[in-house]
Amino acid sequence: MDDSTLTAAFRAHTVGQTMFTRRMAITIGLAAGQSPRQIVLRLEGLGLLRRGSWDWFVHNGGITRDQVAEVAAEIRACAKAPPR
Repeated sequence: MDDSTLTAAFRAHTVGQTMFTRRMAITIGLAAGQSPRQIVLRLEGLGLLRRGSWDWFVHNGGITRDQVAEVAAEIRACAKAPPR
């Protein structure tokens, strides 16, 4: 995912929100084929997140493999669900 696409994804996930969440980092990471850590650090580098955002996640429980697996499973389930 190039920087402009990442920026668009960030904006789409955060519109109307006050916080950037673990779920957002995981979802964007899955779409980009990158880890949540890589995504958060890239967003920091682009100035879209404050420097130290990744450190905040680490100091507040991190983003676990189980959380990534859970979000990935939910995304797969939504993709398989029949249209309403």
